[in-house]
Amino acid sequence: MFINLLGIFFTFIFSSLVIFLLLGRFVQKEESEVARLFFLTIGLGPITISWLLRGIFYFFPGQPDILYIGLITVFIVLLFIFCIKYLYLLKCLYQKAMKMFLEFDFLRRWMEIVLFLIIIIMMGAIFYQATFLPITANDTLKYATEARLIYKHKTISIYPFSQADKETGYFSPSSHPLGYQMLMVWCYMLQGTSSDSGLIKTIEPFYLIYFLLLINYYFSRKGIGYGVLGMFIFLSSPLIISLTISSHIDTIRIYLFYLSFVWLFETIEKDGLWRLIITGISVGMSMFIHSIGLLTLPFSIFVYFLRKKIMYKKIFGVAIITIIAFLIGGSIYISNYQRYGAIIKDGLEVWNMEELSYTKYIRQTRHIDSASDKIGLGFLKGFSKPESFGITYWLFALALIFNYKFLRTDALSCTFLPVILLFYALVLLSMLFGMDVAIKNDRYILTLHPFIVYGGALFIGYIYEQAVNS
Repeated sequence: MFINLLGIFFTFIFSSLVIFLLLGRFVQKEESEVARLFFLTIGLGPITISWLLRGIFYFFPGQPDILYIGLITVFIVLLFIFCIKYLYLLKCLYQKAMKMFLEFDFLRRWMEIVLFLIIIIMMGAIFYQATFLPITANDTLKYATEARLIYKHKTISIYPFSQADKETGYFSPSSHPLGYQMLMVWCYMLQGTSSDSGLIKTIEPFYLIYFLLLINYYFSRKGIGYGVLGMFIFLSSPLIISLTISSHIDTIRIYLFYLSFVWLFETIEKDGLWRLIITGISVGMSMFIHSIGLLTLPFSIFVYFLRKKIMYKKIFGVAIITIIAFLIGGSIYISNYQRYGAIIKDGLEVWNMEELSYTKYIRQTRHIDSASDKIGLGFLKGFSKPESFGITYWLFALALIFNYKFLRTDALSCTFLPVILLFYALVLLSMLFGMDVAIKNDRYILTLHPFIVYGGALFIGYIYEQAVNS
């Protein structure tokens, strides 16, 4: 038990703390700057461990667990020693937190306290269920099985499993990146066995916590009420809760997708080569965790060109982000293209057999077999499926109608709105070409959830702040 707790601390807290200290040299020593960097880096530690482990498996396959754990532990500890002189930044964080606590008006803002307590209770319930309930979801079992086989053979050369595993018979032609699987492999190593899912069930709950912390900080730029409301609205989606509890990949992949654009926002607002590099790393990690993360790069390029004013800075920035992103997360797509002639492969040849009518079956079971259903339950599912998305999209629609001027003048919205438009443009384009890939699964549209939540939180937060301050 103690070893597992130590592994959890190292993976989900200490590793991110080291990245925070490593980048601390670049920020001004103001409390607000330090706090911003902390919340921007808090989720980068675990995915960095996954990326490092994949690299070590590639160059040193078939070695004992202790070698892989030792190499990564020594590397991160050495980074910590190198950055130990920046530990005073933690004092800055503490001072910032105490200042906010002492200045908080508990009497006037009692509603925020109530909402915050509800959020804590919800997170406790989510963490408990995610940790103690067995894994039953199809995709989660798939990732866990692949991680188990990689852990067993201590190599990534067997991936993708286009040839059935000789001992288990496991077969899957899917060629998604290995970010999630390698983080699971790391968890198996820490607990010393893959016979029990154990620590892998803590990945998604921790990334949900990272998500809420990031949302709270950035939404609170407008006022404390915005942050608490943002977290509450984010958790109002039943789908995000169920996916986290069932250890689906979505919480971590959406977090990294979202984090990339928050870093992009910082890069646009403030020049700095180090910000461009970290933006590129975030984009690369989004590409490394899931194939849908491949959208992060062209979307980032579009938004950067749209919002950055000086042409040579646009070209330089795009070049840096693109190069770094491909160095971090591009190898699987290059490998897929060389192997399959396509950058993404996720399907079975049997699905294409006319006798099975697989496409028709999917359309009927997902209720998108008619043109009206494709629009209402597909393209507009954010509005028509509250059982998945809650009221988030309706709040966003109200924000566009009644608060558009506020959204248009908000710097973060100017980064987020183009992402929403681009995503839906791709969804519409795919539908026009007769493809259902973007609308057949609620999880894909959920990618936009934090961006939609921001608009809704600005709308409700504005009303709330007006009421509190009146």
